[in-house]
Amino acid sequence: MPSQSLPPTNGTITVAKADGTHITTGDRVPKDTQLTITAEPDNNTYKLDELLVNNISFTSGDKLTVSEDIIISATFSESNPDPEPGPEPEPTPEPDPVPVYYLVTLPSIEGATTDPVAGDYEIEAWGSFHFYLTLDAAYNQSSPIITTDRGETIKPRSSDGAYIIKYVRSDLQISIAGIVKNPDPVANESVDANDTKVWAEGAYLHIHTAKRESICIYSYNGTLLNSFTLLGDQTVYYPQGNYIVVAGGKRFKVQVK
Repeated sequence: MPSQSLPPTNGTITVAKADGTHITTGDRVPKDTQLTITAEPDNNTYKLDELLVNNISFTSGDKLTVSEDIIISATFSESNPDPEPGPEPEPTPEPDPVPVYYLVTLPSIEGATTDPVAGDYEIEAWGSFHFYLTLDAAYNQSSPIITTDRGETIKPRSSDGAYIIKYVRSDLQISIAGIVKNPDPVANESVDANDTKVWAEGAYLHIHTAKRESICIYSYNGTLLNSFTLLGDQTVYYPQGNYIVVAGGKRFKVQVK
């Protein structure tokens, strides 16, 4: 039985026996001969659209047992490979967050100067604000108390005396209290020395009573420092400063040098 391959364009049809012998157009082959039919495009530019054996679709590379005359044809078309994907676009960067600032208000206070000076200062959220406080000479016996309106008391840093307000997260007011003028210097004196005496020698207060008396010792700002009952003599150490001693209803102003 003859076979016929219609020459395609842009590709090749191959017909081979089981032993590898190629069959060309017009060759005769015995009935029941097994043939392998393959259709291949010329190059990657083309692709196989359809392979027909006696006008019936056939899969390239399959085997066919001959039972009649054969006409083989194939159609190839230009391949349109998917274009290479372009580079991924650069992601749009997220904008930097806009910083948030809060006002920290440092007050002006009589008897002291601050560094920086009193005023309003913008501090970035969660940042810190610090300042220094210097007492004037006439107020240098004061004990400043630094607080903020969020309920904290600020102690000076031991290394350099700076006051530091940390984690500013809202507008903030600083308050400075406890700065008072030094008391006028006084000599050691007793208001009434008939039966009770109070005097200072060096860093010690000396108290003498002729009868049992209730004794109270105050700072010049009115803070009670000590209290006890005394009959006779008592010597008490106190740091340099001015004190008021109340003994049996009598008041004594004393200066420890």
